[in-house]
Amino acid sequence: MLPDITGSAVVVFLLLTALFRMNIILALAVILSVAAAFGFQVLVFGGKRVRQIMVDAAVSSQNVTSAFSEYMKGIAEIKLFGQAGSVTRDLEDNLENYRKWELRVYKHNSPPYVAYKTIVISMLTIILPAGILLLQYRPGAETVLAVLMALILTPAIYDPLMLCVNYGTQMSMLSVCLDDIDNILAQEPIPTPRKPQSPERWDVQFQDVSFSYQDASDPLRRMALKHITFTASQGKVTALVGPSGGGKSTIGQLLSRFWDVEQGCISIGGVNIRQIDPEWLMEQVSIVFQDTFLFSDTVRGNITMNREYSEEQIIAAAKAAQCHQFILELPQGYDTRIDSGGQRLSGGEAQRLSIARAILKDSPIVVLDEALAYSDAENENLIHQAIHNLLKDRTVLMIAHRLQSIRDADEILVLRNGEIIERGTHRSLMAEETEYRTLWNLQHEADRWNLAGSSLKGGGSK
Repeated sequence: MLPDITGSAVVVFLLLTALFRMNIILALAVILSVAAAFGFQVLVFGGKRVRQIMVDAAVSSQNVTSAFSEYMKGIAEIKLFGQAGSVTRDLEDNLENYRKWELRVYKHNSPPYVAYKTIVISMLTIILPAGILLLQYRPGAETVLAVLMALILTPAIYDPLMLCVNYGTQMSMLSVCLDDIDNILAQEPIPTPRKPQSPERWDVQFQDVSFSYQDASDPLRRMALKHITFTASQGKVTALVGPSGGGKSTIGQLLSRFWDVEQGCISIGGVNIRQIDPEWLMEQVSIVFQDTFLFSDTVRGNITMNREYSEEQIIAAAKAAQCHQFILELPQGYDTRIDSGGQRLSGGEAQRLSIARAILKDSPIVVLDEALAYSDAENENLIHQAIHNLLKDRTVLMIAHRLQSIRDADEILVLRNGEIIERGTHRSLMAEETEYRTLWNLQHEADRWNLAGSSLKGGGSK
């Protein structure tokens, strides 16, 4: 918009300057009409009340977009559960609400906007009477020439003036949406150390760490972690288990400084992570998430994250992650393009690609966040082998619900409601009446549960 606005403003300025040079009275008549027009423009887009209307309309528009997105993403579930009618009604309600806000905006804006355009379009009807009066009081060839030139120049002001106003209108409406972006940009960035330090060891220590995702002023504030203290030794596997919402994933994310702790400190090799450069820290931590995200890119691009690696390194990582063979079976091998979210790959295949990504990154600290959550029996063995290759000689935090996958961990931490309630090895925790033992027994009872063959014919189950 800037070049058009600048050019239009310069044209208006030059035309008004020319009018002033010819006749001050005629120029003032034009300026007064323009000022009156802008006065009506301010009525349209000025004031807190109008801004609030525009904010509400923008929110309503966002709700419609979200409703459409949710409808399309959940179309399979909607059909399977016969909920097309109810979901469509919700969508229609959002559309109707948006229509009401748009009508309210137009009803509020139309009268002053019509007045504005009327004045701007009819500037000639203002100049003409002013010119006639001027000729009556000051007749002469110079006055006639000034009036004729004013009648010629005044219409030329209309187009650039309307362009400036139209762009100004759009910018006023955009400013409402830009406020959301400004709120994000106004957030304080994670502070970086003036003199960054680099650890020489890779043991991870949490010392009296507390953290909440909500602000301190939030009445519904809930602590995700409460006074967490433990050490994950270099070259060892530390497992985090417990009910959902216990704070396991939060520990992994705090280690990468996705957030900063509120109390206590996290250190790597004795160095507080606040004293480590955040970008360097990210390079030292690999996370294999439960929900694997694959970009709309080639298999190679997803493994390398478009960083420079040799073909031998890429293939070695893929082999270690147990995914080289299925990649070769794809139409273009490593150059096969996959959809965002890995829609052409099974969950286990996508998971192994993410492990290959972590192996290639070769970070000394690895966080596995439910890496086996969605694997089937066949893929589970392959993923186990891939994880075994990934964990060699690294500091490992393994977050798991499936306790079978962490029974060989060097230390197991049981979390509940953001607190560590038990710690030990699998053998020591199973030797006593612990919550870990209860969880283990419940999982194995669930594994043994099956529908009896007779139940399909109306019989019971065991």
